[in-house]
Amino acid sequence: MPFREPDDRLWEELKPILPVRSPHGGRRADLRRLFTGVLYVLTTGVAWADAPRCYGAKSTMHRLHLHLCRTGKYSRLVEVMRAHGYDTGRLDLSRCRVDHPDRTTRLSDWPRAGPR
Repeated sequence: MPFREPDDRLWEELKPILPVRSPHGGRRADLRRLFTGVLYVLTTGVAWADAPRCYGAKSTMHRLHLHLCRTGKYSRLVEVMRAHGYDTGRLDLSRCRVDHPDRTTRLSDWPRAGPR
């Protein structure tokens, strides 16, 4: 199955979970485009440096990914995406870790819906 961008209905539910402002205080780039780029990289397995330019600056996409890892928002995002029938089984979150004072949890260890 090829990469599928989130549709308008799904985006309306994902948007409130994502950060409102740029963590660096600057103007926020198109958040939908950036998040779709993050999904593209996580789904296809391409390196951040090889992400298509149409999704925005590679460094900005990567910073958004790191922010989502640090804040633990991927679990909620994946939950919403699954509820809308988005194929999350192909998302590779193995390099994303959520640091906790007591432990480090790899997001790839979280239960998945359906066969991989």
